[in-house]
Amino acid sequence: MESASSRGVSFQRRMQISWFVDEEGISSDHVELNDRNTHLLQSLLLAQESHRDIAEEAGDLARVEAKLDLLLDMVSQLLQQREGTTVESDVVLWMGGVCWSVINKPVPSINQALMLVVYIDSSLTQPLRLPVTVTEIRERESCFEVEAEFNHLNEQVIELLEKYVFRQHRRAIAQGKVEKRPV
Repeated sequence: MESASSRGVSFQRRMQISWFVDEEGISSDHVELNDRNTHLLQSLLLAQESHRDIAEEAGDLARVEAKLDLLLDMVSQLLQQREGTTVESDVVLWMGGVCWSVINKPVPSINQALMLVVYIDSSLTQPLRLPVTVTEIRERESCFEVEAEFNHLNEQVIELLEKYVFRQHRRAIAQGKVEKRPV
Protein backbone atom coordinates (compact mmCIF):
# COMPACT_ATOMS: atom_id res chain seq x y z
CA MET A 1 0.00 0.00 0.00
CA GLU A 2 1.12 3.50 -0.71
CA SER A 3 2.24 5.66 2.20
CA ALA A 4 -0.65 7.33 3.93
CA SER A 5 1.39 10.20 5.39
CA SER A 6 -0.28 12.78 3.14
CA ARG A 7 -3.69 11.61 4.37
CA GLY A 8 -3.05 12.52 7.99
CA VAL A 9 -4.09 10.15 10.74
CA SER A 10 -4.76 6.68 9.34
CA PHE A 11 -4.37 3.02 10.11
CA GLN A 12 -3.90 -0.12 8.05
CA ARG A 13 -5.19 -3.60 8.72
CA ARG A 14 -6.33 -6.69 6.84
CA MET A 15 -10.13 -6.66 6.78
CA GLN A 16 -12.95 -8.54 5.15
CA ILE A 17 -14.55 -6.29 2.52
CA SER A 18 -16.90 -6.32 -0.40
CA TRP A 19 -18.33 -3.63 -2.62
CA PHE A 20 -21.05 -3.17 -5.14
CA VAL A 21 -22.29 -0.46 -7.46
CA ASP A 22 -25.40 1.16 -6.06
CA GLU A 23 -27.56 1.66 -9.12
CA GLU A 24 -29.74 4.16 -7.23
CA GLY A 25 -26.84 6.55 -6.67
CA ILE A 26 -25.45 5.51 -3.25
CA SER A 27 -28.05 4.29 -0.83
CA SER A 28 -31.57 5.46 -1.26
CA ASP A 29 -31.97 5.71 2.53
CA HIS A 30 -29.11 7.79 3.95
CA VAL A 31 -30.80 8.22 7.33
CA GLU A 32 -31.13 4.48 7.98
CA LEU A 33 -27.58 3.82 6.72
CA ASN A 34 -26.12 6.55 8.94
CA ASP A 35 -28.13 5.36 11.96
CA ARG A 36 -26.87 1.82 11.48
CA ASN A 37 -23.23 2.93 11.08
CA THR A 38 -23.58 5.23 14.12
CA HIS A 39 -24.90 2.39 16.27
CA LEU A 40 -22.14 0.03 15.14
CA LEU A 41 -19.33 2.54 15.71
CA GLN A 42 -20.70 3.59 19.11
CA SER A 43 -20.93 -0.03 20.19
CA LEU A 44 -17.43 -0.80 18.93
CA LEU A 45 -15.90 2.21 20.69
CA LEU A 46 -17.72 1.38 23.93
CA ALA A 47 -16.58 -2.23 23.79
CA GLN A 48 -12.97 -1.09 23.43
CA GLU A 49 -13.02 1.18 26.47
CA SER A 50 -11.48 -0.12 29.64
CA HIS A 51 -13.89 -1.66 32.09
CA ARG A 52 -14.66 0.22 35.31
CA ASP A 53 -16.77 -0.49 38.33
CA ILE A 54 -20.44 0.15 37.53
CA ALA A 55 -20.78 2.24 40.69
CA GLU A 56 -18.17 4.71 39.39
CA GLU A 57 -20.35 6.33 36.75
CA ALA A 58 -23.99 6.42 35.79
CA GLY A 59 -22.84 6.30 32.16
CA ASP A 60 -21.71 2.73 32.60
CA LEU A 61 -25.33 1.59 32.57
CA ALA A 62 -25.63 3.08 29.09
CA ARG A 63 -22.50 1.16 28.05
CA VAL A 64 -24.00 -2.11 29.28
CA GLU A 65 -27.19 -1.37 27.38
CA ALA A 66 -25.22 -0.58 24.22
CA LYS A 67 -23.30 -3.84 24.56
CA LEU A 68 -26.56 -5.78 24.95
CA ASP A 69 -27.95 -4.05 21.87
CA LEU A 70 -24.81 -5.01 19.99
CA LEU A 71 -25.17 -8.62 21.11
CA LEU A 72 -28.76 -8.74 19.92
CA ASP A 73 -27.78 -7.23 16.59
CA MET A 74 -24.94 -9.74 16.20
CA VAL A 75 -27.25 -12.70 16.88
CA SER A 76 -29.80 -11.43 14.36
CA GLN A 77 -27.03 -10.86 11.83
CA LEU A 78 -25.81 -14.43 12.27
CA LEU A 79 -29.27 -15.68 11.44
CA GLN A 80 -29.33 -13.72 8.19
CA GLN A 81 -27.36 -14.68 5.14
CA ARG A 82 -24.51 -12.32 4.33
CA GLU A 83 -24.85 -10.01 1.36
CA GLY A 84 -22.48 -11.35 -1.25
CA THR A 85 -18.99 -12.67 -0.79
CA THR A 86 -16.27 -10.83 1.07
CA VAL A 87 -12.55 -10.92 0.40
CA GLU A 88 -9.68 -10.28 2.78
CA SER A 89 -7.76 -7.20 1.75
CA ASP A 90 -5.23 -4.69 3.04
CA VAL A 91 -7.34 -1.67 3.95
CA VAL A 92 -6.18 1.80 4.95
CA LEU A 93 -8.76 4.03 6.65
CA TRP A 94 -8.28 7.73 7.24
CA MET A 95 -10.53 10.62 8.16
CA GLY A 96 -11.92 11.24 4.69
CA GLY A 97 -11.59 7.99 2.83
CA VAL A 98 -10.33 4.49 2.33
CA CYS A 99 -7.91 2.52 0.16
CA TRP A 100 -8.01 -1.23 -0.51
CA SER A 101 -6.29 -3.86 -2.65
CA VAL A 102 -8.09 -5.69 -5.44
CA ILE A 103 -6.65 -8.98 -6.68
CA ASN A 104 -9.35 -11.28 -8.08
CA LYS A 105 -12.40 -9.07 -8.38
CA PRO A 106 -13.35 -6.67 -11.16
CA VAL A 107 -11.73 -3.32 -10.50
CA PRO A 108 -14.14 -0.38 -10.14
CA SER A 109 -13.82 2.73 -12.30
CA ILE A 110 -12.67 6.20 -11.28
CA ASN A 111 -15.63 8.37 -10.18
CA GLN A 112 -17.76 5.26 -9.72
CA ALA A 113 -20.14 5.38 -6.74
CA LEU A 114 -19.92 2.23 -4.61
CA MET A 115 -21.24 0.83 -1.38
CA LEU A 116 -18.19 -0.47 0.48
CA VAL A 117 -18.96 -3.15 3.06
CA VAL A 118 -16.14 -3.29 5.64
CA TYR A 119 -15.87 -5.70 8.55
CA ILE A 120 -13.89 -3.14 10.52
CA ASP A 121 -13.29 -5.34 13.57
CA SER A 122 -12.86 -9.10 13.48
CA SER A 123 -14.84 -9.53 16.69
CA LEU A 124 -17.97 -8.12 15.06
CA THR A 125 -20.17 -9.92 12.59
CA GLN A 126 -21.65 -6.63 11.40
CA PRO A 127 -19.96 -4.53 8.75
CA LEU A 128 -19.91 -0.81 8.24
CA ARG A 129 -21.62 0.13 5.00
CA LEU A 130 -19.85 3.16 3.62
CA PRO A 131 -20.95 5.00 0.50
CA VAL A 132 -17.82 5.99 -1.41
CA THR A 133 -16.72 7.44 -4.74
CA VAL A 134 -13.59 6.01 -6.35
CA THR A 135 -10.99 8.76 -6.75
CA GLU A 136 -7.88 6.87 -7.85
CA ILE A 137 -6.76 3.44 -9.07
CA ARG A 138 -3.09 2.42 -8.96
CA GLU A 139 -1.77 -0.69 -10.67
CA ARG A 140 0.78 -2.65 -8.63
CA GLU A 141 2.74 -5.81 -9.39
CA SER A 142 0.13 -8.28 -8.18
CA CYS A 143 -2.95 -6.13 -7.59
CA PHE A 144 -4.73 -2.83 -7.99
CA GLU A 145 -5.13 -0.29 -5.21
CA VAL A 146 -8.46 1.48 -5.15
CA GLU A 147 -8.74 4.79 -3.31
CA ALA A 148 -12.11 6.32 -2.51
CA GLU A 149 -13.61 9.17 -0.51
CA PHE A 150 -16.60 8.84 1.79
CA ASN A 151 -19.97 10.26 0.71
CA HIS A 152 -23.30 10.91 2.41
CA LEU A 153 -22.04 10.25 5.95
CA ASN A 154 -23.66 12.42 8.60
CA GLU A 155 -21.65 14.41 11.14
CA GLN A 156 -22.08 11.82 13.90
CA VAL A 157 -20.77 8.94 11.75
CA ILE A 158 -17.83 11.07 10.62
CA GLU A 159 -17.00 11.99 14.23
CA LEU A 160 -17.20 8.36 15.43
CA LEU A 161 -15.17 7.11 12.47
CA GLU A 162 -12.51 9.76 13.17
CA LYS A 163 -12.41 8.67 16.82
CA TYR A 164 -12.02 5.02 15.83
CA VAL A 165 -9.30 5.77 13.26
CA PHE A 166 -7.45 7.93 15.78
CA ARG A 167 -7.57 5.20 18.45
CA GLN A 168 -6.31 2.56 16.04
CA HIS A 169 -3.56 4.88 14.81
CA ARG A 170 -2.51 5.64 18.39
CA ARG A 171 -2.51 1.93 19.28
CA ALA A 172 -0.36 1.10 16.26
CA ILE A 173 2.19 3.73 17.30
CA ALA A 174 2.23 2.46 20.89
CA GLN A 175 2.62 -1.13 19.69
CA GLY A 176 5.50 -0.09 17.46
CA LYS A 177 7.26 1.56 20.41
CA VAL A 178 6.80 -1.57 22.54
CA GLU A 179 8.22 -3.78 19.78
CA LYS A 180 11.28 -1.52 19.38
CA ARG A 181 12.19 -1.58 23.08
CA PRO A 182 15.17 -3.70 23.98
CA VAL A 183 14.31 -6.66 26.16
